[in-house]
Amino acid sequence: MTAASPPISDRICTIVLLTLAAVQLAFLVFGQDWAELPGQAVALITVLAVMPRFGLREWVLLAIAAVLTVGLWTRPGGAEEATYALGRGAYFGAFILLMMLLREAAVTSDSILRVGDWTTRQPPGRRFAVMWFTGHLAGILLNFGSVSLLTPLIQRGVRARPINTPEEEQRAKTREQRQVSALMRGFSLVITWAPTTLTQVIIFASLPGLDIGKVFVLAMALAAVLLVLGWLEDLVRWGKPKMALEAPDGFPGRALMDLGWVYAFLIVGAFGIQYLAGVSLPKALMTVAPIMLVGWVILQSRAGVIESAPARFSQIVSVSVPRMAVSTFQLGVAGYIGIVAAKLAPVGLVADWTQAAHIPDWVMLAALPVIITLGGQVALSPMVVVVFLAAVLSALPALPAEPEYVALALGFGWSLSITAAPNSTAALMLSGATGIPPTTLTWRWNGVYSLLAMVVFAGLCRIVVGG
Repeated sequence: MTAASPPISDRICTIVLLTLAAVQLAFLVFGQDWAELPGQAVALITVLAVMPRFGLREWVLLAIAAVLTVGLWTRPGGAEEATYALGRGAYFGAFILLMMLLREAAVTSDSILRVGDWTTRQPPGRRFAVMWFTGHLAGILLNFGSVSLLTPLIQRGVRARPINTPEEEQRAKTREQRQVSALMRGFSLVITWAPTTLTQVIIFASLPGLDIGKVFVLAMALAAVLLVLGWLEDLVRWGKPKMALEAPDGFPGRALMDLGWVYAFLIVGAFGIQYLAGVSLPKALMTVAPIMLVGWVILQSRAGVIESAPARFSQIVSVSVPRMAVSTFQLGVAGYIGIVAAKLAPVGLVADWTQAAHIPDWVMLAALPVIITLGGQVALSPMVVVVFLAAVLSALPALPAEPEYVALALGFGWSLSITAAPNSTAALMLSGATGIPPTTLTWRWNGVYSLLAMVVFAGLCRIVVGG
């Protein structure tokens, strides 16, 4: 084997992961029913291919999945339910893999570098707001594709100028932390109201008869409150800068225009595929991501930004894709665990206990985000926890509050899991895109904010809903 040749384990990972993505696209987007069974088989092979890279966390997740699977198989129809959960896990894994591919084109973009340099050299207070609104607005149309696209902008921007001393390195790390945190906080709150998100689709299906306008107004008000909260937490934690940054160069109008075309391609492509194929927006984004990767790399090669498109594709396949293996496994198995656990849970008994406990209405409402976030700590997908809680609430004689308030609580819980739960989709995706551990992105960087947000939401519940 030559020095330039990737290890055999990397080659195996690449083949298996790309096969998983291709088969899932064939089944989920293009409606090829023949691909369903091979997709489930490749999902199991993926686990075997990634095993050499496992750490303690991955072994624990696999053990939990195995125990739950045994429990499910002891029930009538358990085999069919396990097969369904495996298919969902394969979908989640393929989704994060394809979304992370967007980063491979973004990291070599000269436009990303120029915009990142200009953005990160704004005054700190303005920088937080800019990144919060960028994450929030981009998430409306791009969903999780926005965090894959924007995190390279932050990382390249904070290191666009030479770093020669430990102090300069620490300042770069601090700017990275503040801006990634602002991006996560802004993006997370868009799912409390945007009809383009999977969250709202599930909540509105679980709680029929909701007033969409009222949910929108409530969510906008909550987002405004938490924007101020996040900004204050950032200011208190870091204070004012001890030295001013060098003023950014001129406004990067051309670079912004170039990135605008990138976003336009994502938006038009995703919604076009959604309309033509009749699939959800996340599935449409799965299709657009590899197309955009190829086109963007070719354009960069023609513009002289990179030396050779074939060489860049070779590097992505041989080096970058294997590095995505663990994140792909983590999200896939987390989704599997969440779905199987929901099928094993005694929904009726939980509903009966909730009614007998005589819990105040506002406490029940405030507890929903806490339960969803706690589920994310043990690899329970927020999607499954929301579906489970909606089933419990539907079994009660009466909801603890107006349906719109319940919908907001469920959406906020899902939102909070992004900044507080290391097993959330966004945390895993950001970890794969940035190389920063998901526990750092959530617990260390956003833990205090998330706890404060819980307290604020509980206070609002007490004021609005009462006993």
